Amino acid sequence: MVFGLKSKDRKSANDLEKYNKRIFGVNLNEAVANGAVSGSVRVPRIVWECVSHVNQHGLNVEGIYRISASKSKLDELERLADAGNQMSFDDVHNAAGLLKRFLRQLPTHVLVNVRKSCEEVASSCQCNFDSPCRCDTVNQVSALLKQLPVENYHLLSIVFVHAQHVVQNMTELFNEPAILG
Repeated sequence: MVFGLKSKDRKSANDLEKYNKRIFGVNLNEAVANGAVSGSVRVPRIVWECVSHVNQHGLNVEGIYRISASKSKLDELERLADAGNQMSFDDVHNAAGLLKRFLRQLPTHVLVNVRKSCEEVASSCQCNFDSPCRCDTVNQVSALLKQLPVENYHLLSIVFVHAQHVVQNMTELFNEPAILG
């Protein structure tokens, strides 16, 4: 036995080191440190891979975030991501499900330290939401979001832009603006 592993479970030192760099269930800054997208975008690679896969292969799939992937498949994909492996999705629901799982397992709220303020400012908006809000609330929320750690800000940016693509595409496909509601 090595470090409590049975002989058949023995892995190389590199594999053990990679596996200890978890992505799921850890603070966002730790997930980024353990597996970030290369370049200036400070988000975990798994988020980028899931969003990219859904953008490329899933925008025409009805119920992309409503239909669940199998738990066993998501468990397998989570283990692969935590081991530092490149992801390969055979179904868009797996990519969507893994993204949802990642977000749910974050131990702290993405709007760390500004959540209450954002809720208060947003609730004061008097716009009717038939069109994009153009009141001062947008500037106030934007200023609050800029106070977030860079990882949180980048994650929110990617998720919001992706959600816009999903909603825009679903509205065009099904001519139904309340498709996500």
